[in-house]
Amino acid sequence: MARIGLIPLFLLFYQTYPDWMVAEAPILRFANEYGAEVAVLLFVLASATDKLDGYVARKYNQITNLGKLLDPLADRSNLHRLHLDNR
Repeated sequence: MARIGLIPLFLLFYQTYPDWMVAEAPILRFANEYGAEVAVLLFVLASATDKLDGYVARKYNQITNLGKLLDPLADRSNLHRLHLDNR
């Protein structure tokens, strides 16, 4: 669930905002200055939680139907974020 929740944050920091929007919102100024670094950090964090989630589920035999559905969805959303890199 955490990987899916990181998608909006990744998108917030990945794009560049026009000056008229930056003047109104300080978070957008931060996103323009450090957005690429934060987006990479969020991507690495999402990838690490994927590895940890799989390890814990297998070790403690906590494999559920919901997990079988959400894990591939989160994996594909991570891949789609990589495709945004080619903009």
